Order: sequence, then C-alpha cells, then structure tokens
Amino acid sequence: MPARNDLAQGADFKAIQGLQSFAEDVQFTHFPPSVAGIDDALAELYTGVQSAVLLKQDPAGALTAAANRANKILADNKKKYGA
Repeated sequence: MPARNDLAQGADFKAIQGLQSFAEDVQFTHFPPSVAGIDDALAELYTGVQSAVLLKQDPAGALTAAANRANKILADNKKKYGA
C-alpha cells in the first residue's frame, strides 16, 4: 500500500522543519498489507534480498526461493487464521 503522497505535499507537512527530504521520498514509501502473519513472509523476502545483495547465492535463485517460501507462509497463514 503506497503512502499518502498528497499529505506530504500539503502546506502543513511542508511547514514542519526537517521533513522536507522525507516529503521528496514519500513517493517511494510503501507499507505491507494488513495480512495475518505478513511479518513472517517479509522476513523470508528480506533474507532473500540480503543473500542476493551479498552474493551469498545467485541473485535470481535467492529471490525466487525467498518468494516461494514467503508464498508458502502466506498460504499456511491463510489456512491457520482464515484470513
């Protein structure tokens, strides 16, 4: 879910000293959806990105494996929580 860019561009937000750089980058800010157990799935994705960036594994393979593990976690959580 993307952040509310319109708020960051508003006069009230711009008046807060020190937040100008954040306002410029808010277009790149996204929040994970509200899904039961999402943190467990995100942890797998972050681990995959780390393995790819540090070249501990082939990047494509690391990201694919992480996505597969995250999808399994989401599917298991859907059964577990019914959401």
